[in-house]
Amino acid sequence: MRLGVDDAASFGDGGDVDGTTGHFERRSNGKETTYGSLASSLGGVSGSSRRVSADADGPSSSLASPPPLLARFSEHVPRPGSEDARVAGGTLHCVDNMAHEATTADKVQEVADRLGMSDRLRLHVADAYDEDLPATLAPGVEFDMLWIDLGAANRIERFLENWWPRIRCEGGFALVHSTLTNALSRGWLERMREASRREPTPPYGAFDTMSLLEPHKMFQNAVTMFQKRGGVSGRYDEPVHTKYP
Repeated sequence: MRLGVDDAASFGDGGDVDGTTGHFERRSNGKETTYGSLASSLGGVSGSSRRVSADADGPSSSLASPPPLLARFSEHVPRPGSEDARVAGGTLHCVDNMAHEATTADKVQEVADRLGMSDRLRLHVADAYDEDLPATLAPGVEFDMLWIDLGAANRIERFLENWWPRIRCEGGFALVHSTLTNALSRGWLERMREASRREPTPPYGAFDTMSLLEPHKMFQNAVTMFQKRGGVSGRYDEPVHTKYP
């Protein structure tokens, strides 16, 4: 499963700077159908590296009786402890304070029900900036991926430090929107790039980073990916399964 994010909306609604939504789209007969408001300034998946969201912005007919997205897996029983088992148990956690005047985050649960995926969604009505939230949201869960679209700028450094321990050490990701072409975020990003080149130190340890720019856009035109490459027990490297490609 894949999460698509349109930068016209921050994670949870259609706002551009104070943030809450991601949505993905499909095209049918040349028409664009919005499929997905992702409730929140923060999203993470427990137990799986897969993320899915859905939106109710478009006409209800566009979502009329879609087949359950997981139906094709219904007869597959994954081996306990395997990556398939992690995926099968995956959950999308979305955080939104529902404060934006144009929010569609409150529709997410309804659409998840319609898609037959409500068992994969946990919608948390909360302030993503609450510094107690990293300790209280889904205790014991390691997130495989965080999507952060807060319009945070000068607050992103503290925010990511608080949530970093919740990301899976074995290659988990944090994706941060709009990091390259505004001065507030860029200063923080350069410090993170420098930290990734040094010997691993707290609070981040070993990690890799890469940024993608949409050069035709002036605002909200980039995403930076941070991949966690280990924790207190040492560095993480992917296994080698075969000799040849």
